[in-house]
Amino acid sequence: MATRSSLHSEARRNASQERQDAVPQLKRCVLQAREALLEEEIEFRRHMTRLAEQRRALRPGPVIAKDYRFKKANGSELDLIDLFGDDDVLVTYFWVYGPQRERPYPTRPNWLGAVNGKAAEIKQRVALKILGRSPIGRQLAFATKRTWSHLDFVQTVNDGYGNHLGLIDAEAGNIRRSSCSSGT
Repeated sequence: MATRSSLHSEARRNASQERQDAVPQLKRCVLQAREALLEEEIEFRRHMTRLAEQRRALRPGPVIAKDYRFKKANGSELDLIDLFGDDDVLVTYFWVYGPQRERPYPTRPNWLGAVNGKAAEIKQRVALKILGRSPIGRQLAFATKRTWSHLDFVQTVNDGYGNHLGLIDAEAGNIRRSSCSSGT
């Protein structure tokens, strides 16, 4: 006759045996998952190596021999060299916010919002300027609404800079969304 305690003991023994039987299966599953992850990591490293090789194979960026003009928030004009400030490296972002646009192109604020969060760190090593064709006051008003306090906006005085870099479709007067060119 089975008693309550004997049934309980038997259930514990069965559960213990099931756990022991499951351990090798669990170990195999974990091992397989780790091996699959290792294969993915190896492929990722190979991919990163290919990307680095492609990056090194790119031709240097355009040489800018002409001195373009830009306008600061206070209305004063700057030469291109002035955008560097005390830094040896200048990082610029030419955003799709031309004078004919009421608001910037929709995806650009998302990117600039993320950069704003890291701008203080970035500017410890390089000069960082956001260039736009829209009047500087409009750019700053938009930036204020977005609470972008770490980005330095400047207005291009004319379209020479954007045209030189192939950022503006000269015929239509619009900013190109993709300014790729092939060849050397």
